Amino acid sequence: SKINDGESLEYEEGSAKGIVLHSSFCNLDHGLPARDLMIAACSAFAEWAGHSRHSMLCVDALAGSRLRSIRLALEVPAVGTIVSNDLSATAHDVGLKNVNSHADALQRAGAAVELSNEDAGVLLHQLRST
Repeated sequence: SKINDGESLEYEEGSAKGIVLHSSFCNLDHGLPARDLMIAACSAFAEWAGHSRHSMLCVDALAGSRLRSIRLALEVPAVGTIVSNDLSATAHDVGLKNVNSHADALQRAGAAVELSNEDAGVLLHQLRST
């Protein structure tokens, strides 16, 4: 499905459902298998590294609509917190709506999605310094 400039679309990916906009990068045609693999890879890494439930911090530096961040929080038990970032103010607003619409599910999962609206390089430098 192609989203034209300025259009929005309800989109479901795994356990996350929300709004995606043209200005929020989301490859709807080819991205799902890659994102399924990302969930599997994060789960395998958490198990390999010995992360217990809710002990892993993840950073989604270019998060767009935040659906990938929400999905990680809901589907990977080791994830405790995801810093979900996008520089675009529009993507940040859409992400806030999407995260808020999953607030109950995130609470039940015991995971948090923290929204950030920074340059990705600056954010990663700040997180590395802490």
